[in-house]
Amino acid sequence: MESLSSVVVIKWLIGVWLIAWFVLHLRAYPAATFLWFCAYGNVVIAAGVLLESRFLVSWQAVALLVPQAIYIGDALAQLLGHRHPGGTAYLFDAATPFAIRALSLFHFVMPLILAWSVGRLGYDRRALPMQLLTSAIVLPLSYSFGTMHINEVGSSPGQLLLAFLVYAAIYVATHIVLVTVCRNRATRYPASAA
Repeated sequence: MESLSSVVVIKWLIGVWLIAWFVLHLRAYPAATFLWFCAYGNVVIAAGVLLESRFLVSWQAVALLVPQAIYIGDALAQLLGHRHPGGTAYLFDAATPFAIRALSLFHFVMPLILAWSVGRLGYDRRALPMQLLTSAIVLPLSYSFGTMHINEVGSSPGQLLLAFLVYAAIYVATHIVLVTVCRNRATRYPASAA
């Protein structure tokens, strides 16, 4: 069992990291990029860990575990010499400033934090409808602001709908896995109000 002091240390590290990352992200990218699932997800994950909110960490686990795993797999393929355009190619492009590439390192840590948090707090089944609703709002907003991220399928209205459907399938599959894995700790009504 984890000690209270280790949880406090993790919370402090995440809080300090979030502040630094947020400021650096705003310096490197336009504010509209906070419509990227991974960008606003960082803020929600940090809040979920700091508040020990089963709902917030479950919501982001549904949203990000699979996309982050795909990102990590793509980065590892790039690292092993399977170079291809798009995806994570920017991580290995010397023309991209190191500071911007370093900002993306959270992609490798956040899935671990999500898995640890859901394992510790349990899974809240309200995460799936929340993420479906969020995607239905964020994808069109991202499209209208011209900030469709590399993870989205495309930029036309038809591709936007396809992106939503692909993401929805991923979210449903992730939800099913999390409910199964957290069978004894999956609930619609978390113990805390958060």
